[in-house]
Amino acid sequence: MIMRVIIIASPVIKVLFISKGRHMKITVIGCGHGGQALAAHLSLLDHQVTLYADEKHPGYLHQIKDRQITLEGAIEGKASIHRLTTNIKDAVRDAQIIYLSLPTDAHFQQFKKMLKFLDEGQLVVTLAGNYSSIYFYQEMVRVAKHKKVLLADLASLPYACRTENPGRVYVIDVKKEVSIAAMPALDTPG
Repeated sequence: MIMRVIIIASPVIKVLFISKGRHMKITVIGCGHGGQALAAHLSLLDHQVTLYADEKHPGYLHQIKDRQITLEGAIEGKASIHRLTTNIKDAVRDAQIIYLSLPTDAHFQQFKKMLKFLDEGQLVVTLAGNYSSIYFYQEMVRVAKHKKVLLADLASLPYACRTENPGRVYVIDVKKEVSIAAMPALDTPG
């Protein structure tokens, strides 16, 4: 079952299950265009955001100065990121929501890295998931991960954006609608 979720312009992004004023601990995995945009936007909405990049593919992580990311265009503001890291254990520890903003072919590798550190009740959301949650769920069953970790896939990034320089992202537009599905399907809201 796939639910259509409407994205309402900032400051409320319903597709991300989060609104301003509900302070949450969030990790964004991936430091490209979308990862920086998502991390900065969530920080601007007063969430505590950790931005993680794999040590072999750090993207712009090490070039972001003073943990600051500036958004321009459809969303504007200068965001302070709580933590920048290449340590997956530190990245997912205590996170309520973990977003994977990576090319699809990197999802499963990163999920396997983080799996042993995930705790019950954490939500793992892929952006442009392409059914990644099915593979994640199968891996949790295979390794007998008994804790209830929630899994969901979004059909795409909620932004059309481009990194102009490390720590500076131009948000061309915010999408009006993005599909979402959970694994198992019974967990899909709506």
